[in-house]
Amino acid sequence: DLKQAKFNHQFSLRASFASQPGDFLAPVSYTESVDLVKEHFPRGLCCPNTLDMQAEGIPHSYIDEMVDSTLSRGLDSKPCLLKPLLQTVSVVFPPDLLKPVKQSRLSPASQLITLIQNCQFDVVGARLMTIPISQFPKFRSLFKLRTEICQTFVNRPCLVLALQRENAVSCFHQILQGYSNNNSKKLLETYGHMMLTTPNRNLNVDQLRFFFDHLSTRCKDQIK
Repeated sequence: DLKQAKFNHQFSLRASFASQPGDFLAPVSYTESVDLVKEHFPRGLCCPNTLDMQAEGIPHSYIDEMVDSTLSRGLDSKPCLLKPLLQTVSVVFPPDLLKPVKQSRLSPASQLITLIQNCQFDVVGARLMTIPISQFPKFRSLFKLRTEICQTFVNRPCLVLALQRENAVSCFHQILQGYSNNNSKKLLETYGHMMLTTPNRNLNVDQLRFFFDHLSTRCKDQIK
């Protein structure tokens, strides 16, 4: 029940993003869930293989075909006269930030997403994904990654969001700075250069094109 989800589990995806009862599928049985996975992910999942997946015949692969620096994707940007400062930016939450911290049941990523929602960002793209090894050189160059940080992404999922808001870059900078001051300065020192979206228009376009092949129709920028 959507109302019950929002009351009891306000940080869950369904409670945070659902507006209608049918917005999120909730299988009532294991058999139904397996059938839905096969229906919606016919090419398999980007996750480690398990005995259950083998038994159910669900393919597994670390290859994400959408992430590709060689594809000729273009990005069309339409000016928004009512909001001239509207920006579309990409943010990467590294694998280590998806894990709950010891003193809380929540992960840093989930806490930051709550702050993003409170600041009226519009999520126009979201992907939980594993970056293909073949794309690591381009990934490193786009985000200026050090080798030791890059290794934390090997065969591990990360969360990529495309966000839209007026003055999105500076607003997200303030969110991350405030969170780091209240929780851990190490977060900003280690991952800040990845999560602070770049004000460089050309580099930002390259980041969006690297991860996404389309964005929500609400977005002023469209990938084609």
